[in-house]
Amino acid sequence: MVVESLGSQTGRQPLPVGLIVSTRYEAGSDWQPQPLTPARALLALMDNTVATRQRPEKTMPILKQAVTGAAAITSKRGEARTIAPLLLKYLTVDPQGGHNGVSKES
Repeated sequence: MVVESLGSQTGRQPLPVGLIVSTRYEAGSDWQPQPLTPARALLALMDNTVATRQRPEKTMPILKQAVTGAAAITSKRGEARTIAPLLLKYLTVDPQGGHNGVSKES
């Protein structure tokens, strides 16, 4: 299926990462997001990037770029279906650029 057939356009430039979420399932946990520093966000991404162990010289600059300017949060979570709508409240649509950004006020 071609994107244009859905009435959309293919991007030409990469979009910046707006939000990094570090979470893990724990039955019965309440969603209580806390901010992460860029360094902690980078560590969270490293923990979940297999290539970092094999080719850190290639992956570290990419992960650093992803973290730069992104908001980052962490929390234990219960079922994903209850957390997904809560995560969406962190995102806002930029009326000028049309892409998602992060609401720093959430």
